[in-house]
Amino acid sequence: MPAMPLFISVSEAASLPNRCFIDVRSRVVHGWDALGAYSKGHIAGAQFLAFDRVFARDPIFELGRHPWPDRRTVAAHLLGVLGPAGNALSRVIFYDDGGMNFAARAALCARWAGFKNAQILDGGLSAWVRGGSIDRCRSSCG
Repeated sequence: MPAMPLFISVSEAASLPNRCFIDVRSRVVHGWDALGAYSKGHIAGAQFLAFDRVFARDPIFELGRHPWPDRRTVAAHLLGVLGPAGNALSRVIFYDDGGMNFAARAALCARWAGFKNAQILDGGLSAWVRGGSIDRCRSSCG
């Protein structure tokens, strides 16, 4: 079976019945408030995972600002978002609102941790917004 493409278009992602969007906007772009950016608006139903906590370890001088994370940490956080059957049932689509650097790192980490259905939303959040849909959080947002 051929590998799933790494990128997925907005139109294809919007049409999938079993998908989970994961917002990985980073504090590098949003200061210390990436969660605040998520709270102001995100793709409907998207979950938020803190890039710096899940997809990178604490900075170590010799290893740089975002050392590669522990595979078990990535898997545990993704299973926490998707539930035990999520890896088999859903496409896991990562997005950010920059140049897709954070979404790319997250998707590659997810694949490395065994989530072969991880993809990057081509164009990120801005492409989704250009397509006409963003959910503004209401009081029910976490």
